[in-house]
Amino acid sequence: MREKEGVSFMRNFLQKCQREIIVSAILYAILGIILLVFDVKALGTIIQVLGWIFFVYAIYNFYIYFVRRDSLSSGPLLIAIPFLLIGLVMARNPGFVIGMSSILIGIVILFNGIVHIQTSLVQKDLGYTNWLISLIYSILIAIIGGILIVNPIDTVSTVLKVGGILLIIQACSVFVSQHRIHKLSKEYDKENNIVDGQFKDIK
Repeated sequence: MREKEGVSFMRNFLQKCQREIIVSAILYAILGIILLVFDVKALGTIIQVLGWIFFVYAIYNFYIYFVRRDSLSSGPLLIAIPFLLIGLVMARNPGFVIGMSSILIGIVILFNGIVHIQTSLVQKDLGYTNWLISLIYSILIAIIGGILIVNPIDTVSTVLKVGGILLIIQACSVFVSQHRIHKLSKEYDKENNIVDGQFKDIK
């Protein structure tokens, strides 16, 4: 029972954070496309605009967490803090962002790889048979992120193209993972007689 409660807790946490996770994936996809399409000169202005968008989105999540208080989930706060910091840096110093693009992209990729490792294990607990493939992919993504941080690519144009591709892949992976968890959660609830995230005794 304790193991099932642990699975249910993590599953419920991921579901409550679903909106924030999906929005983040959309932003990753948009940023990835921008990195692929635009040159370095145009990218400076775009980074500033995106920085202010990230800043506004962070403020919105702070509002949800501290003012609206819709739930006890810490998802909005976990989203708001990095988006606030990243947004301010992007808006105030786009040149620095471009120069540090390899490391910054590496941090994003590493963070997402770690998150995907956790979701892969949740999928395993929910009975997904191919969870090991998802776990291996997540570990590889985390390793790639670490490589970009420790051994950054010198050529800015190459970084932008590689980073754009990786961010788009990550966005697609998030969408697939969230859809899979949603589907597996329904099956898990049905098999274990769970209603609204709570276990019900069968009499």
